[in-house]
Amino acid sequence: MLPKDNSVYENYFFHFGQQLDLLLINKSTIMKLKLIVLLIVISTSQLFSQKQPVYSIVKQPQSTEWYQNQLKLWNAEIKINPKNAYAWQNAYIAMRMIKIKSTFKTQKDLNVFIKKMQQAIPDTYEYHYLTYYNREVGGDKYEKLFHHIEKAYEIDPTRTEIYPDLLTHALMNSNSVKVKEYSSLWFNSNTTSPNILNFGYNMLASCEDNSVLITNGDNDTYPPIIVQNHLGYKPNVKVLNIYLLQKDKYRNEVFKSLGIKPFDKKNADFKTSYDFMKAIARHLEKYLKIPLYYSSTVNKGLYKASFDKTYVVGLAVQYCEKKFDNLAILKKNVELHFKIDYIETSFLNDISKQVIAQSNNAYLLGFITLYNHYKLSGDEVNKKKMDKLIRKIAASNNNSSNILKYLD
Repeated sequence: MLPKDNSVYENYFFHFGQQLDLLLINKSTIMKLKLIVLLIVISTSQLFSQKQPVYSIVKQPQSTEWYQNQLKLWNAEIKINPKNAYAWQNAYIAMRMIKIKSTFKTQKDLNVFIKKMQQAIPDTYEYHYLTYYNREVGGDKYEKLFHHIEKAYEIDPTRTEIYPDLLTHALMNSNSVKVKEYSSLWFNSNTTSPNILNFGYNMLASCEDNSVLITNGDNDTYPPIIVQNHLGYKPNVKVLNIYLLQKDKYRNEVFKSLGIKPFDKKNADFKTSYDFMKAIARHLEKYLKIPLYYSSTVNKGLYKASFDKTYVVGLAVQYCEKKFDNLAILKKNVELHFKIDYIETSFLNDISKQVIAQSNNAYLLGFITLYNHYKLSGDEVNKKKMDKLIRKIAASNNNSSNILKYLD
């Protein structure tokens, strides 16, 4: 958001003028350059005054100020045309992102907004979709409100925002036919970055067949599931989101299918939901009879209690009671199975480039481990390859200096 006064620009002109004076440029040139700067300022102001589509932070993160500005602009549009369902959707998502990123908005604000939508546009796709997205209801929200997603899909099956909700519902009901159907719908919609799907592919490539992979959020859960079900790659890796495993019905069905002893405790038995998730993880480690992996994007606190039994093998760490040569597995996965050209060169003008940059940090532990291995073994070719990849990741990272210190 642009400042309310001109102090920033006055300061900018002052320093700009100082540099020009030092170079002994004539006044007419200075005035021309100041005019250029002024035009840039005006152009930026115009950009901030334009309404733009608002996406979730899992697709295109923006600053809190940007979301606040868009909320203001879309609310103004709603006042002009209260039946503009598209304006309602963008305003809601902007408000929701402000709530996630700051304390300026609360769940109560979102609930009030949804009630206003119900009065203004009750029979629209947007109202039904956002009512489910908001999920303010007691009990199992996924089941109690799912009829809104069904109605939205009935109104307009071409809209893609609801694919995550459709896929999640199918997963939670162990409906493999629908999981495959919605994965293909999502893939063919071209609304998810190919680079994110590539990341999901490499996550699966880190796991053995007939294993379990624990994931954390949208961008490490949906991509591998889409890759599995649409492209048929590694279909026997069971991808389990740790947050969904808190749902009793879903967890019980999953554990039964894996031959795991039931986990009878509930969320209310623990101080926090995070303690509940850690207890579920310990239960899996104890009773699962096939290989268990944690995605490298999972908070390490989830398996901290078992840290000495986890081994980096790529975009995942493997839990194992017995020590094994994980370096050999890591090397095999990266050299033979990973598809990593997109890290070196991306030909996409991708709105999710910031998300991809954040996701790519998950490669670093494995890549730095391999870099040191190649350095010690005298493999200059692969050492240079790892050096290049690490530097590419570091270049889009706010903490690049701490990453590069591991290189020569």
